[in-house]
Amino acid sequence: MKIKGKGNYSGTKTVSFKIVPKKVGSLSVSESKGVISIAWGAVGGAITGYEIYYKSSEDGEYKLLKTTGASNMSFTTNALDSGTTYYFRIRAYKTVDGKNFYGAYKAKKSSTNSKTSGAKKTIQVFKPGRGFVEVEVE
Repeated sequence: MKIKGKGNYSGTKTVSFKIVPKKVGSLSVSESKGVISIAWGAVGGAITGYEIYYKSSEDGEYKLLKTTGASNMSFTTNALDSGTTYYFRIRAYKTVDGKNFYGAYKAKKSSTNSKTSGAKKTIQVFKPGRGFVEVEVE
C-alpha cells in the first residue's frame, strides 16, 4: 500500500503487510478400534482449506497427513499404527495468486486405540492453559 501526503503534508510512505487466516479455534481427536477421527471448528473468513499434520514422537518432525477444502471440518483415518502415541496439529490456509498464506497451528496429542472392541484406553489430551489431561475412552 502506498500512502501519499496531501495538502500541507508531503512525501510518500509504502507499507506492506500480509493478512493471514485465523488460528483454528477448536480441535478434537477421538479414537475407536484403531480409527482416529479429527474434527475442528471452522475458521471465519474466506479460506482455501486446512492442513492436518501428525508425528509419532514428541521430538519428531510433523508430516502432512491430509489437506482438505474449506468446507471440510473433519477427517478420519485408520492408516496410522495401532498402539502408537500421535501428536496432531492443524492450520488454515488461503491461496492468493498461487501463493499460500497460513494461520497459526492448533495442536493436540492423542494415543491410538487398540483394534479390539470394548477395550478401554487412557489418552492424554492437551488443554490450552491446563497442559495435558488424561481421558478414558472405550
